[in-house]
Amino acid sequence: MGKGKKIKLIVLLTVVVLAAWAASKVNSVVKEKVEDYLSSSLPETVKLKYSNLDLDLWKGAATLEGIELENFNETSKEPLLKLRLDSLSVNDIGYWAYLFNDNIDIGNIQLVRPQLTYFKLQNPDSVKEVQEEPKVFNYRVNLGRLDISKAGIEIVNTETDSILLHVSDLDFGLDKVFVDETVLRQKIPVDYEGYQMAFDSLFYTIGPFENMAVGPSKLSQQDMAFENVRIFSKYSKYELSKHIPVERDFADVVFESVTLKDYKIGVGDSGRVSFSSPKMEILNPQVDFFRDKLVADDPKIKPLYNEMLRDLSFDLTIDSLQIKNASVAYSERVKQDNHGGKITFSNLNADIANVSNTYEAPIKTEIEVEANFMEHAPLKVHWNFDVNDPDGTFIFQAELDRLKVHDVNKFSEPNLRIKFEGEIEQLYFTIWGNTNVSQVDMRAKYEDFQIIALKKDGSTPNKLLSGLLNTLVAKDSDRLPDHFREGHKEGIERNKTKSVFNYVWINAKDGLLKTMVNHKRKHKT
Repeated sequence: MGKGKKIKLIVLLTVVVLAAWAASKVNSVVKEKVEDYLSSSLPETVKLKYSNLDLDLWKGAATLEGIELENFNETSKEPLLKLRLDSLSVNDIGYWAYLFNDNIDIGNIQLVRPQLTYFKLQNPDSVKEVQEEPKVFNYRVNLGRLDISKAGIEIVNTETDSILLHVSDLDFGLDKVFVDETVLRQKIPVDYEGYQMAFDSLFYTIGPFENMAVGPSKLSQQDMAFENVRIFSKYSKYELSKHIPVERDFADVVFESVTLKDYKIGVGDSGRVSFSSPKMEILNPQVDFFRDKLVADDPKIKPLYNEMLRDLSFDLTIDSLQIKNASVAYSERVKQDNHGGKITFSNLNADIANVSNTYEAPIKTEIEVEANFMEHAPLKVHWNFDVNDPDGTFIFQAELDRLKVHDVNKFSEPNLRIKFEGEIEQLYFTIWGNTNVSQVDMRAKYEDFQIIALKKDGSTPNKLLSGLLNTLVAKDSDRLPDHFREGHKEGIERNKTKSVFNYVWINAKDGLLKTMVNHKRKHKT
């Protein structure tokens, strides 16, 4: 090797060594300043611990490990928030964009196993609020990807020390994030191109009487898919009655899955949230409701469904809602000496169009249902209403076939002390109604219908009362030319403190009375 080449090599090596030394020195100085900031410049209400800070200026990367952060109430010293995570990494920091364009460019940020606990104070006034002038944000933040893996989230009620929300094994990703001063003024102060989220389980306290649990679930920018969704009462059926001042349903509702396709969430200029999806599907719901009628009635007005949709605090647009293979049971107890009777609907499938408060007239919400009533009798229902109609006008049509009326005894014996015998071969009825009043038309084809009244013991027939009731009711419809008896009743007033289904029930009951009770028929001349 020539002398000139040796000199050049020595100079090059010297430059590299000096550059490496300078970089190491700068890296060490910057790391020391960051550590000093983290230890001395945070608010007094924030405590931060960590096990290690790794900084590499050449690569534009920083990693903080073994993080423990706590935020306290300045006055009471009660904890407001606790955060623990294995590591926080920031990679591919763009220095040139920051130095020359006031841009903060970051390739990705990764949070590994963050465990967040938020303490919800029952007296939020105890938290001192400091009013500050809004600060000017003169930067543009570009983040390629935010990744959060294996996170846990918990919200705790500080008064009862109970869990309000718990999410486990949450993975969350946000793509192409952008923030500037304009974006910060939005209702959602961040722009992004897409996100993905999945979690293993979720628990949420809905209120003082019900909880919700959700199994493994996935969400993306396009679709939502939830598994093993359950909404259930905190207390058992009879224990609930000890905790409620007025009637309330015991509920145990399980959905095998709930999916929504191509959904969109938006926020309007007024701040009103909107949610839409062309298709929502609920698979294999198992629904069990029980009501203890021995508890005092709830005097509050119960709105019809069109009013409930219209008065939602957000804009909802579900073009199609499908319910597949549902099982529904409703039971109620009206007497102290038994556990009540039960009504069931099995193999229930429903197609519901236009579940929305955004459609304009003449578009209506249309509901089509097919099910087996009391396990054996096929039932079809068509129901429609206009969400924009302030009068709540609706049409409810039903067709019931091959009902062995003794199946109804599961409900009528314990609740009404009445048994039925016979078969309703076909039953049709149509209800036209609104929020105040309704009318019903009914046609029934049946045979060998009998009523057996029971004594107070609930099992012994009351022969005198049974005989009197059966003289009032036509035994069958075969004597009529078309084998159908017909009934019509107008002016059926709604009890607005009762549910929508009570309204349907009193119409069906009055229709049956008009149809089956003996009365003189007007003959055409």
